Amino acid sequence: MKTKKCRCCGEIKLKKILDYGIVALADSFLYEEEIAREQKFPLNLCVCSNCFHVQIDEIISPKILFENYVWETGISKSIFEFADNLYKKTKKLMIKKESRIIEVASNDGTVLSIFKKNGCEILGVEPAKNIALDANKKGIPTIDEFFDCETA
Repeated sequence: MKTKKCRCCGEIKLKKILDYGIVALADSFLYEEEIAREQKFPLNLCVCSNCFHVQIDEIISPKILFENYVWETGISKSIFEFADNLYKKTKKLMIKKESRIIEVASNDGTVLSIFKKNGCEILGVEPAKNIALDANKKGIPTIDEFFDCETA
């Protein structure tokens, strides 16, 4: 479904700046016989004429995007260094040891695990049920929902 307005300010004038054509979703690992059946979507990069927010103009059902999500943050070695640096910088700026940290789109809880290790109370919010389940199994409390007003 194509969006008719800017996701940030609501402006109806979106200008297409890059057309990637019709593409498959990322992170789909398919068997050869499944490739022909894979869903494809238009991928156009647009800019809002009012607030200049850059966005894609196609809204893909969250069910399609997150029903069987396969990417887990923890497989990236560099994410641990990033998470540690994030914790250190955040600690300098504002958090106390007893701070409550909530991460939206927390994936497998890799980033939150650093905060937990340092004594913070943590909570993840992750729409991919399979990934949220993995995070919970690792001891990272994670809600398997989309973050919205009700979840907040």
